[in-house]
Amino acid sequence: MMGAMLRSAALPGLALLYIAGSASAAPVPCTFYGINPGAPVWNGQVLLDASYAAALNASGARTVRVDFRLDGAASWDAAKLAQYDGIIDDVRAAGLEPLGLLGYEGVIGSQVDWNDDADGDGYNPYVDAFASTTEVLFNHFQGKIRRWEIWNEPDCWSNPSYASDPQHAGCTYLLPRVLAKLLAEIYVRNEALLSGGQVSLVSGGLFAHDIGGSYSPATGYLGEVYDQGVWDWLEANAGRRYPWDNLGYHLYVEQGQATDGQLMTSYLDDVRTLADSRTDPASFAITEFGWTTAGVSPSVQAANLTAAFDLFATRSDVADAYWFSYRDAPAANLYFGLTDDNGTPKEALGHAGRERRLHPGAGGWRRWRARGRRRGTGRARRRGWRGKRRPRRRTGHGRP
Repeated sequence: MMGAMLRSAALPGLALLYIAGSASAAPVPCTFYGINPGAPVWNGQVLLDASYAAALNASGARTVRVDFRLDGAASWDAAKLAQYDGIIDDVRAAGLEPLGLLGYEGVIGSQVDWNDDADGDGYNPYVDAFASTTEVLFNHFQGKIRRWEIWNEPDCWSNPSYASDPQHAGCTYLLPRVLAKLLAEIYVRNEALLSGGQVSLVSGGLFAHDIGGSYSPATGYLGEVYDQGVWDWLEANAGRRYPWDNLGYHLYVEQGQATDGQLMTSYLDDVRTLADSRTDPASFAITEFGWTTAGVSPSVQAANLTAAFDLFATRSDVADAYWFSYRDAPAANLYFGLTDDNGTPKEALGHAGRERRLHPGAGGWRRWRARGRRRGTGRARRRGWRGKRRPRRRTGHGRP
């Protein structure tokens, strides 16, 4: 979700677009091509049903990012789980691999609760409730959802005073130390599934942009996440330094123009350099990227889609990429779709499907994914546990 500014949904031509790209791009698996379908359920109505899933598949996408939203429910009770059982079953029946997204819409609480951290240890009742929710969802959907993205754009803020007043930062801003503690706590509570490879984590997609002419690859925020002392504890107690296998990343640059890929390359390279310096071999999961036809012509949108997928496919450190999104959402002023809100295709729709057919195969993705599961000892970033909550044992697992 590009801050509170860029959002939409459309993609029946995603795999097509890649065929129009450079033939020099490396082969990638079909599941490299992802799509954001928009909210799967809204005001009690299921939107991501069998027919919509079939349309997503027809676009050339083979993986879909599914947002787990309570949508007015009080908890993930039997009825809510059953509703999402139907959604996930329809997605899988359509030949799509689901990537689960769990963010603030999946756990009751406000930004005041998320960033309630006066003692500076990163832990609070919201973190506890969130981690407990992952236990429910990971176990319930085991065998159906293999990857979960945790949070959406934790570095996004709308209040310039976000650093001094994080509880009123706006957007989806989460304190770096809270995000770190949240991810570590999720690993501890789901260690059997995560260490066994049944489930893997994608760190919350960082919002990278060039708004106002800025150069904002999100390395500042990610650096703060890496600096947290909890990783020393996790490494000592769980045998791996970081709980994620993929770095979630949202690329929204050059929104009003055609791209040649150079700025995107620079952003990805900067993050890669930072990750390497912190002994993090995780590959990218680019869970959002796109261009709005409110800012560029349909032909430029289509050309940019091709250029972006071409670029991502040449990089061995990109696991997959998800266009944002399948169709326009005029009510939210979002025109990133591959179709308009009535389903009328844009030029980019035809481009999208060609992408997948041009570059079949596994490419370097499997090598990077395998690397992401092998954690070395790494370099200590802090001298030890820094929070006021001391390490203790819990139901057979260490607590960060």
